[in-house]
Amino acid sequence: MATGPDDTAQHIVMVFKCFDTDGDGRIGRKDMAGVLQSIDPGYWSEDKLDEVLREADLNADGKLQYEELVKWIFKKGDHQRAFGNAVDQLAQLVKEDVRRVVINEALRELKAAAKDKEERVTLRSSLKALLEFLEHIISYAGPGETECPSLRRTSTGTNFVVAAEKVMSSNAFPVRGCSELLTAAGFREDGDKLVLAQDNAHVSLVVEELQAFLEQNGDADVLLLRDTSGRVLGREGSAKCNAGEDDFICVSDLSRTPAVAEGEVFYCVQELPLFKSTVSEDVTRYLREGTEVVAAGPPEEVDGYMMLPIKPTGAVELGFLWRIEPEGELASEPPPEWELYGSMQNDDSVKKLVDLLTLLPGMDKKTMSGACSSQTFAMEDFMERELTMHSLPGECFVQGVKAFELRSGLADMPADKELCYTGIRSGPHTFKMSVKEVLEWQSSFRTYYAADVYVGDEGKELLQASLQGKSDAGKEAWMMKFAIRCSKNPVIMKFDGQVLGREIGDETSGMVYLISVCGIDFASRVHDHLDLTTYITNWRDVYKFDDNSIPIVMGGRDFMLTGVPAVLDVKKLLYDLKKMARLRLRAQDALGIEVVVEVGLGLGVFAGDGLGIGKRVRTMSALAIRQVLEEETFEHIKLVVLSLPIFRLRDNFHYFSAVFSKHPDRYAGRIPVLLMDQDMHAIATAAAAAGFKAGELNPADSHGIFGEYWQNLGPGTEEKLALTTCGLLTQHHAVNPGVLDKRNYIAMEC
Repeated sequence: MATGPDDTAQHIVMVFKCFDTDGDGRIGRKDMAGVLQSIDPGYWSEDKLDEVLREADLNADGKLQYEELVKWIFKKGDHQRAFGNAVDQLAQLVKEDVRRVVINEALRELKAAAKDKEERVTLRSSLKALLEFLEHIISYAGPGETECPSLRRTSTGTNFVVAAEKVMSSNAFPVRGCSELLTAAGFREDGDKLVLAQDNAHVSLVVEELQAFLEQNGDADVLLLRDTSGRVLGREGSAKCNAGEDDFICVSDLSRTPAVAEGEVFYCVQELPLFKSTVSEDVTRYLREGTEVVAAGPPEEVDGYMMLPIKPTGAVELGFLWRIEPEGELASEPPPEWELYGSMQNDDSVKKLVDLLTLLPGMDKKTMSGACSSQTFAMEDFMERELTMHSLPGECFVQGVKAFELRSGLADMPADKELCYTGIRSGPHTFKMSVKEVLEWQSSFRTYYAADVYVGDEGKELLQASLQGKSDAGKEAWMMKFAIRCSKNPVIMKFDGQVLGREIGDETSGMVYLISVCGIDFASRVHDHLDLTTYITNWRDVYKFDDNSIPIVMGGRDFMLTGVPAVLDVKKLLYDLKKMARLRLRAQDALGIEVVVEVGLGLGVFAGDGLGIGKRVRTMSALAIRQVLEEETFEHIKLVVLSLPIFRLRDNFHYFSAVFSKHPDRYAGRIPVLLMDQDMHAIATAAAAAGFKAGELNPADSHGIFGEYWQNLGPGTEEKLALTTCGLLTQHHAVNPGVLDKRNYIAMEC
């Protein structure tokens, strides 16, 4: 699913732009006066405006920059309170979302520091000390303790001396992210100290976020972290098994682990920590990827991890090793770049296409793996320059999703007008299209929906509201899984960020369709709470409730976990996953699509790894599409390609491979299935160039807004598709009026 509002600093930017009325990137006195005095002229006198500028304008240039506004907002004062009251609609955003953005920016910095070998040692000790100090504030206030503790950069003091000195001695302040976390907790600078302002304290929130960060990012290839008790925290992607997840052989199960004899040689598939012994949590150094290690004896199970003693001394985790045969070849190779299942039924054209796809260059997995800032700015420039898009300051389609509109609709533009996408800087290629072509692509928009979910005219009304972001949390959000948005949708660039050259009149690009559909969301968010109560049988044990039996919500969006593993209703989950797969395949078959390009729908953060159900959810997702393909007959679909880029061990590719190869027998459906570690755009454009009509699956969000957080510089897959295709032109309700035309909604039985 799409990245949420806490994945970017765009919230702060939005507040900033509300006051930056002349668009020069700074807030001047005129900007501020124009907004504040129009709302509350009685309070915001000329003198008070001058006071605000004196307080906040740190570099004394007469205007406020982004950083200056943020620092001023977090200070205590009458003007800050009046500022919040004056912009009541933005008050919660200013006070809470800004804080959450600061936290998440800090966590980003911590991740960056974790990848820097020179910073790892300092980071480990700093985070442990910082967490211990913050927990101390929450849990203890003994005699002589003040209500507002302070951290002194030098010497000691009487306030929380022991815990504070640990933070100081651990050299926490220079570590990227740590000072930002203290700011978000409510500390402010006061000379040589950081003082916690009592009415601005959010220590518990920072503790929760920091603990979650340690749990999610303590993986062996990045950083080894411990909590305050010294326990090694769980590692994402490690070989440790979760209780009840027995779909695959797991190296932490001694009874099913291949025997290892002394002297056997293994290969490190990634950088690994070398522990002092199988039972020690002390790391002596890190072994580079490709390092050969020699077993000193059989593996030992320690706290659910399979630890292998190696020569001359030390131990490593067995799950990140491949055995090397005596002749020096790998006995267990990395997953192949592709796997083919099923028969091609003597269809030479499909055989040739498969040959073509398997020869594609490897996917660029780095260029668009981060914030995608250049692609975001390029798309904003294109939308503003060519389509007359302008933002609506202070307005959102849904929380955190910037609202915009077109000053002039496409239908009002000359049909032969050329629209040109160039990228952020001029390159060798430009993507050209005419208004006439875009209108034709827009006219192809259809929404296929499950007739038993959206019933009658009332169902169409609800669907129309949902496609403009007006669905309610719970049932209406859950229903969006059974609405499939389809349209012609040319690809502007692959995930290498290079613009694909196109001239007006090129029909090949119009042979690619975008199929937008929501997945099941186990990310524990309020908007999708029905997903949790529908498919998790012990949800009351999984989440925390207050004294009034109301679920505790963090940051206005996320439910708080208890740590109890979730238990899935597997039968109900598989039933709905199959219904979703059946609906989107039938919709594409009705459109005449021949090559279906699927992705791991809902299998990122939404798979439920944090609940202990990620492996089972991935298995059920693969099993659902396999069973539908084996049970159904399609008129037009000739090939299904699963684009499953491999970023880590036991990634989605692994689960789909296991299901299609041996669950319990090898897939033998009528439609061949090709699993690929490949760019979905590379697959779709290659299929279109070969003369096939192709459909790309877009893992959309249940809010119903296409591209959702595409302007927020922290994109998930849906946001990336908004930046790399014509999706904003064809499937966004603010650009394509056909999205809200109920005549384009088609009921299907599924």
